[in-house]
Amino acid sequence: MKMPDSAYLDLLLLFREFDLFDADASAACEYHTIAQSAKRYRWDRFWAIPFLARQAWFDGHAIYETMNDDHIDAALRKIFSHNRDIFIPQKAAKV
Repeated sequence: MKMPDSAYLDLLLLFREFDLFDADASAACEYHTIAQSAKRYRWDRFWAIPFLARQAWFDGHAIYETMNDDHIDAALRKIFSHNRDIFIPQKAAKV
């Protein structure tokens, strides 16, 4: 992950501060139920961070000067790794 540790930790704190971490994975289950992708889930959680806080994170870490959305998504995958299995298709049981 190219994102500096300080930017990653601040992003993680934003998810926790605004109660967007989804520790019980209820939001992830809802997304899976309505056939939304894991990427859509991660980015919707990211955009749910209030604008001013999110913009302060972008500006404070000069995110787009050295990174792009792929780097942000790598950080989001790491942050939400606790519910990754919800989006993995389950193999059909053999009858």
